[in-house]
Amino acid sequence: MTLDYDTRKELDTDELTTPTLPAVTETVEPDDSDIAEFFELPGADLSGEELTAPVVPRRSDEFVCDSCFLVHHHSRLALSDDGATRCRDCS
Repeated sequence: MTLDYDTRKELDTDELTTPTLPAVTETVEPDDSDIAEFFELPGADLSGEELTAPVVPRRSDEFVCDSCFLVHHHSRLALSDDGATRCRDCS
């Protein structure tokens, strides 16, 4: 049997009705103790914490934007009249 995909599909009337979703009556109340575990309070003592992040030196084909101070590839350098090195987002 061959099908012609260019012809219009005739829909049945059963396909035109939209199915209804079952009603949800149960509500869930969040527990305050569970929420508090994820947030750090301002002024908390972080003196015992050690933060480490790898520092990668700037490469020769990168520049620092004078406006946003982010390191970008030289292809993101925008031309400016005042001689400032700005990225395309900041210019």
